[in-house]
Amino acid sequence: MQSDLKKTLQRQTYRHTLFPTLLLVVQELDTWEARANALNAVGLTTFHGKPWTKGNLHSTFQSYWSENNGRYSWNEHEEQLRQLEKLVA
Repeated sequence: MQSDLKKTLQRQTYRHTLFPTLLLVVQELDTWEARANALNAVGLTTFHGKPWTKGNLHSTFQSYWSENNGRYSWNEHEEQLRQLEKLVA
């Protein structure tokens, strides 16, 4: 169970850190392909270390709103991460 919590914490911390970057590339670039290329150009990979594609990038971006009735709060996510860190420690 402890290893599951650690893996969840790692994944959610990655998602939390990635979110501002995703917002920036969505604002600055017009297509998912261009956004994926930009992230790959700076060496930013998926959580599993794979290059971004337009499909997996779009899916990841949309996943932030797939829960909580389409609502995502970066600040609430950060607080949840802090609570999870206490459980893992």
